Amino acid sequence: MKESSMAKDVARDLVEFTDALPLIDTHEHIERDQQGRYFGSDLFDMIKNTFYLWADLVSSGMPAEPWTTDEADDEKKWHVLRRFLPNVVASGFYRGIIRGMRAIHGFEDNDIDDSNWRSINERIRKAYTDPEWTVRVMREKTHIRWAINDVDGFNMDRSLFLPSLKFDYLIRGGTHVGREQIKKMDGVEFLTFDDYVQFLDRKLTEFKQKGAIALKTVTPYYRGLDYEEISAKDARYAFRLTGEPNPQEKKAVEDFAFHCVIRKAIELDLPVQVHTGILAWNTTFLPHCDPTQLNTLFLRYPKCRFVLFHGGYPYSDEVGVLVKTFPNVFLDLCWMPWISLELTKRFLGVWLELVPSNKFMWGGDAHRAECVHGHWLLAQEAVCDVLSQKVRDGALDGKNALRIAQGIFHDNAQSLFGIP
Repeated sequence: MKESSMAKDVARDLVEFTDALPLIDTHEHIERDQQGRYFGSDLFDMIKNTFYLWADLVSSGMPAEPWTTDEADDEKKWHVLRRFLPNVVASGFYRGIIRGMRAIHGFEDNDIDDSNWRSINERIRKAYTDPEWTVRVMREKTHIRWAINDVDGFNMDRSLFLPSLKFDYLIRGGTHVGREQIKKMDGVEFLTFDDYVQFLDRKLTEFKQKGAIALKTVTPYYRGLDYEEISAKDARYAFRLTGEPNPQEKKAVEDFAFHCVIRKAIELDLPVQVHTGILAWNTTFLPHCDPTQLNTLFLRYPKCRFVLFHGGYPYSDEVGVLVKTFPNVFLDLCWMPWISLELTKRFLGVWLELVPSNKFMWGGDAHRAECVHGHWLLAQEAVCDVLSQKVRDGALDGKNALRIAQGIFHDNAQSLFGIP
């Protein structure tokens, strides 16, 4: 990689360089139906499926369900939405959507309002009549070579998407509700605790055989990350086939099962992606989101590669120290530029001085192609601005700035996940 004219215009060079990269995107939620068709979209679908923007609208006073799921009158929807959108126009999620619509649909305004919502709504709807629209945007516009996709299964275009499988439902086998979910998803019923443990092993092996390249947990949505090491004897005692366990018994089985998953992930050579930091919707219990609760696991399982999602915000300082310290812990910027572009720049500037640069990666964490692209533009701005400032400050030279950018957007994920 030759030294470019970084001193002359380092920011421009970084943008041009990253524009040309084939991206490896570590986290998306791009779903399709059983016939392989991607879901259609319009302005209202795009806003609602940007869950964190929707949560911001609800936080600002909008009803959680402002219209019925079968509401077909767009005028009625806009009449509701127009009251609350002005409250969130400065938010990262809103700005990401605007950036995506500008780049993909030629949207020329700074905000969605009475004068333009109909035209952009129709442009989006028309675009999605093309069954290949989603893939074309991601490949041709965003230049994504591979995207790791979380859709609770394997229903995805395997020439673009690589599966990451959530295992949370598997560790809930100690409750009646958990076993019913397993029965519904896998057609399996347990007669004994040993049946359950053997099922965990088989299911994770199946994930790998079907092409999963990672496992994922969204633990903070339902409990804390404090997974204690429980003996098989104690877990068997807590495992109930009839009735509901008390909270201590429920946690004991979940803790035991989680450790089974981690050991199996090591055996199968699968990295484990962990949601850390704030949650979607409007029911966050912040203590559940604290990644320092994982510290014991990092010590206990040095051969398991843990990927901490979303920069852990608001625990980003702690995440930086954890990733700095442990060779098996990595930092994923996915979704963080949507929370706040300024926060991302601030923490990335510190992290680059704290954390080895081969431990960063990026993903979009979106449900629609335009949102993937908008998030990429935010992430690109954050990384390029921070790196260019460090070059201007004399902390980096141009060659190293380009190398670090290439690592964040391609090389680091390729190496970690073993992507060819």
